[in-house]
Amino acid sequence: MRNLRFKLGDKVVIKLSGAIGEVIGRAEYEHSESNYLLRLVNKQGNLEREWFNDSDIEGIAQE
Repeated sequence: MRNLRFKLGDKVVIKLSGAIGEVIGRAEYEHSESNYLLRLVNKQGNLEREWFNDSDIEGIAQE
């Protein structure tokens, strides 16, 4: 069993877009990388929920 990098409520940045989201769900798999459900505001200002691979996101230092 692997440890998940992010906890629920952590703030992360999506590498490709630079958008910041909050982790609201996590999925762990035996033969694939972990996925995270993020809540974020898109460029149009709409609230979105979308799954991202672990390798697509980076943590943001918590203050």
